[in-house]
Amino acid sequence: MKINFLLGLILTVLVNPASAAEPPAELKKLLGVWEGAAVEGDGSRPGSARAKISELVITPEKITAKDGQGNPLGEGTFTLGKTGTMLTIDANGTGGQTRGKFYQGILLFDGDTLKWCSGNPGKARPTQFRSTPPDAFLMVLTRKKG
Repeated sequence: MKINFLLGLILTVLVNPASAAEPPAELKKLLGVWEGAAVEGDGSRPGSARAKISELVITPEKITAKDGQGNPLGEGTFTLGKTGTMLTIDANGTGGQTRGKFYQGILLFDGDTLKWCSGNPGKARPTQFRSTPPDAFLMVLTRKKG
């Protein structure tokens, strides 16, 4: 009886190793509640914010977002990856205005600041952190405190 239990436990860990492992460092950095804006250009110019994001919540299972008035923007699932040294994110919209849309993006962490540049649906993954309408948009986000 003990052998069957241990064998079952070992097989569960071997078949689904992610459940037993720590999340990758990049995922740990990404998880949490963020706020900021979609910006023009590279976001460095004062007043470059185009659309406020009051809350972007990232859990291991999904992403949800709200606009500057607290209205839902949508939700989705995501997968992290790497292309060379660039951290990538692929997001699938599952609810709200993002439902059925696929976004390919890149991420850059700088302390508690996250730059997330994403191609619009049907567009290629961006290669630089810059809004380039109508192809890509850049969000500059700060981790919410508390």
